[in-house]
Parts: sequence; C-alpha cells; structure tokens
Amino acid sequence: VALAAQLRSLFGQILVHFGKFEEAETNLKQSLSVAEHTGDTVTQGLTLANYADLYLAEGKQEEALKAVREGLKVVAKTGDKRTEGQLHLTRASVQEARKDAGAAEGDFKQALTIFQQTEDADLIGRAHEKYGKFLADQGRFQEAYEQMHQARSAHLRRNQN
Repeated sequence: VALAAQLRSLFGQILVHFGKFEEAETNLKQSLSVAEHTGDTVTQGLTLANYADLYLAEGKQEEALKAVREGLKVVAKTGDKRTEGQLHLTRASVQEARKDAGAAEGDFKQALTIFQQTEDADLIGRAHEKYGKFLADQGRFQEAYEQMHQARSAHLRRNQN
C-alpha cells in the first residue's frame, strides 16, 4: 500500500511536468489519502511538495504556499532533507512569481543549505542553477555566474562518483 502511494505521488509529479494537471491532482489526492491513512509521513511530505508544484504550475500561488507550509510541518517530523529543500525551492518560485525577491532569495538560500546536508550533488547543482537564474533575472550577473559555476562543480562531482 505504501509503495502504491509513493508511485502515485511520483506519477502525479510527472503528470505536472507534462501539463496534465487534472490527472496529476487525481493521483496526488489518492497518494495523500493513503499516506495519511497509513501514517506514512515521508510520502505525505513528498506528495504535499508535488501538490505545491502542481498549484504553482497552475498559477494558484496561495494554494501552493499552503501546500508548502503543510509539507514543511510534515517533513519537520521526518527529517526528510530532500523534500524539505524541494519545498523551499518551490516556495522560492512562488515568491518570485509574486515579485517578492527578498523572500524568494531567502528560500533559495535555505534550500541550498538544506541540500548541502544531503550531499546529493544533483540536488545541489539544480538548486544552484535555479538560484543563478533568479539572480540573473535580478540583474545580479556576477553572483549568477558564481552560482552557475557552483552548479557545474556539483554536476562534475556527481559524474565523478
């Protein structure tokens, strides 16, 4: 049952990337229901992160922020640093869409701090890339270049392992 909930959550995440929002929401709803029923807080946190991404893709910023808040409460209990970092990245994207650069930057930095604890070079690299793009969009090109350099370094480390 727990594996089915995890798979539904991941399938929902994939569907969001393909723009199939209604089908994604159906899968995420089923995943969250099972995770809550079985007490699987790891899947619950992951599913809430995927819900936040769905809402962000749909332009539903308030719903995305609510899903992030709920997800952060859940992952605080589990210690799941990957999902916690992803939630901060999603919140950074929502804040960026809301034109709140200060809040967005705080969440990008928080995500990077959290991902550093995971030592997952792929997550670290992607977070540096997203932060670098944000900085470039702010006209902070030197800082953006430094973030992209760190992203490249992280990706190279991943490929060496």
